[in-house]
Amino acid sequence: MDIIFSVITPYYDSEGFVDRYFYSLSNQTEKSFEIVICLTPRSPSSVDSEVDFIKAAHAKYFKGCSNLTLAVDAQKSGPGKARNLAAKYAKGVWLAFLDIDDSWAPDKLAKMLIAINDHSNVVLFHHGALVNNEVYGVVFDDSNKSVNATFDSLLYGGNQIANSSVILKTDVFLNCGGYDSSVKACEDWELWLRITSHGHATYYLNEPLMTYYVHGNNMHYLKPDDNLYWITTIFNDYAVIDNDLKQSLKNRFFSRLLSRVAVEHFRIGNRWISLKYSMMSLKLEFMSKYSWSALFTTVIGIDLRKLYWTLNRFNFQSGKRK
Repeated sequence: MDIIFSVITPYYDSEGFVDRYFYSLSNQTEKSFEIVICLTPRSPSSVDSEVDFIKAAHAKYFKGCSNLTLAVDAQKSGPGKARNLAAKYAKGVWLAFLDIDDSWAPDKLAKMLIAINDHSNVVLFHHGALVNNEVYGVVFDDSNKSVNATFDSLLYGGNQIANSSVILKTDVFLNCGGYDSSVKACEDWELWLRITSHGHATYYLNEPLMTYYVHGNNMHYLKPDDNLYWITTIFNDYAVIDNDLKQSLKNRFFSRLLSRVAVEHFRIGNRWISLKYSMMSLKLEFMSKYSWSALFTTVIGIDLRKLYWTLNRFNFQSGKRK
């Protein structure tokens, strides 16, 4: 059978997610795929045991199927570099990115293949997601939205493309140089900006064909200031502010970004820092609901976004009952 998809996954200290990952892949109704994992071991002495662990987990779900390739990168330098190394081993026409802590719906690859056959001019496909916020115990459907991912919409609207939803043509990925390994956060957003800046077309399927897990170890939870630094750096690398409209879009972008950073600082107990970022957000866009939500969260001590997620959970559960 020809390999259509190469599933690309970085792996570092991720034992707790492996069963869910392989279970998700073994249930795919479209079987023309390989799995390419780039392992960054915890230490030189742990390589053999970690390789054996991954192979044993793979064998548990893919009995007798040799569709796994393991690459080893001894130096930990971020998921972008690991994905680049994995992609060098890929035999598929398309790269399908799946982070180890996310999972796919059983018909994800089958529906992506239909979309590929229907849209021959598109090089990057992506889709919606269920968001499982394990920190607050809520699940909601984040796919029911219009996502026309162009260069301008990605730059001024932020990253609208979930990395684990992406199907990207292998030759396009390799020709553009893959992920920029010097970028330590939001490297996927930088790659989508680079690809769309070259005029490549994208296509969004508004179905929740993956589940994204928020588990408290995501970078935006642990290091909000680092996240802010890299998003600002990427934005400034690509932005050309040459008129009042683009300046207003830039203000809106950073107002929303600062409001998110404010909430993340609130969640880790830095209320004075949270207040500072909330005021900076309001200064950029005074009539922003995001800025006011961040400020009220800091002042009254109740996470309003948690309430929003909870309402989404009820809507999601009501939709499932129908």
